[in-house]
Amino acid sequence: NPFNGCTTIPFYVPHSEKVELSIFNVLGEQVYCHISKFSEGNHQITWEGTDYNNLPVASGVYYYRLKTNEDVITRKMLLVK
Repeated sequence: NPFNGCTTIPFYVPHSEKVELSIFNVLGEQVYCHISKFSEGNHQITWEGTDYNNLPVASGVYYYRLKTNEDVITRKMLLVK
C-alpha cells in the first residue's frame, strides 16, 4: 500500500467509543497520534504524512496502530515521495 502525500485508514466501530490512531516510524518512535470518539459504523482517518509539528515526515516504512477498547490493529505503510 505505497502512498504519496496522504493516506486514508478505514475502520469499523461496532459501537460508540474512543479510537486512537498512532503512527510510528521504523525505530518505533511515535510521529503522530489522533484520538477521537466515533459512533457505530464505518469511518476513516486521513494521515497527511506529517508529524506532531505538522512537518512532512521522511519517505520510508511506517506502522499505524488503531486502538479501541476491544481491539488493536497494527499495519505497515510505505510513504514514497
